Amino acid sequence: MLVDHLAKLEKQLQVWSDADSATPRDLMSVEFCQPMFGTELVVSSGRVVDCQSKPQAQHVEADILLSRASGPRIDIDGLSDCLLAESVVAAITVLPRLDVDSMASAVTSARALKALRRTGLLRSGASLADPAQPIGPDDALASIPCYVVAFDGPADMALAHIWLKTAYRLQGIAEPDLPPTGKERQRVASPAVDGVFVLGRGHLNFDNMPLGFFDDASRQAAFGACWSLASTETGSLMSLFVQINMAATALAGTRLDPRPYLHHLTPPTVRLGN
Repeated sequence: MLVDHLAKLEKQLQVWSDADSATPRDLMSVEFCQPMFGTELVVSSGRVVDCQSKPQAQHVEADILLSRASGPRIDIDGLSDCLLAESVVAAITVLPRLDVDSMASAVTSARALKALRRTGLLRSGASLADPAQPIGPDDALASIPCYVVAFDGPADMALAHIWLKTAYRLQGIAEPDLPPTGKERQRVASPAVDGVFVLGRGHLNFDNMPLGFFDDASRQAAFGACWSLASTETGSLMSLFVQINMAATALAGTRLDPRPYLHHLTPPTVRLGN
């Protein structure tokens, strides 16, 4: 049922994008994100900050942010919501059409989001009162998962893969050397984009997810290849749905650790009293 539903929705979104006055971002938000995640996650757009961000700086923005309802939401200058990086489950860039230029722009945005560190996460049961308790998540939770969704694009996802690699090269983004097993790869974050999904065309996935498309023998035979490429008329929304669910599962059981943000709390005078 789920695969069939998302396959039909993938086709319907393409029809609506041609006939509807709604923007692709609004269609993705209203027709996919809210029905599929809205009871668990907050679906919004806006800016994201981390413990190193400054109030007057240019903050990173995203078309769609899926965030935990328990996370703080900061109103800056009366504009859109600003979220702490620790609250964000996933970020989505939405494009009417994927081409070489829009891919480069999406990679730039993803890289900026990845630069925000989710250092203020604490596993449930851990104590803030314990000075020895480490600050910061597991390696795989250190950065925000970033996805690109396009309503149209190249017929062959191999071309999208070339555009992605070109954008990485021109922007000086080095991909990590992935280890040979899927279990080890789960601890290695993508430096920018985690997945590219072109409706009706197919998808690219960074191969560090628990539910990947390959076994370890295939990974070793591919000599460290780190992207899976699928050209298919349906399946992009299903693949995206799975990735977002795994991102939400990875954050389950964590809560905000405010200690990294306390570096900005500097009372002019503080003392102990009786």
